[in-house]
Amino acid sequence: NHRDTDDDGDSYDDNVDAFPLDSTEWIDTDGDGIGNNDDDDDDGDGYKVTAYGFPNAPNEWIDTDGDGVGNNADNDDDGDGVADEDDQFPLDKTKAGRQLIKHDS
Repeated sequence: NHRDTDDDGDSYDDNVDAFPLDSTEWIDTDGDGIGNNDDDDDDGDGYKVTAYGFPNAPNEWIDTDGDGVGNNADNDDDGDGVADEDDQFPLDKTKAGRQLIKHDS
């Protein structure tokens, strides 16, 4: 319909609606042809949306210390105050310890 700019009546204009004839879907963030409402992996990283706190970040899937920064971007994954590169146990805050090895610069 040329006069109706929202054919499926979902409040998203057809020109921005990834599914202009499906009122239950309007966006597909990972471009896999499955709308986000039905897609259990919105960002296409192989991890289900319900399994972690980064449903729209394909480079993040876990936040060990719960600080809101995914482990891939966090330099202290366990939140023990020791940078991962210096921590013998970077994913266990109960075992914080500095490594005894020297890092090459």
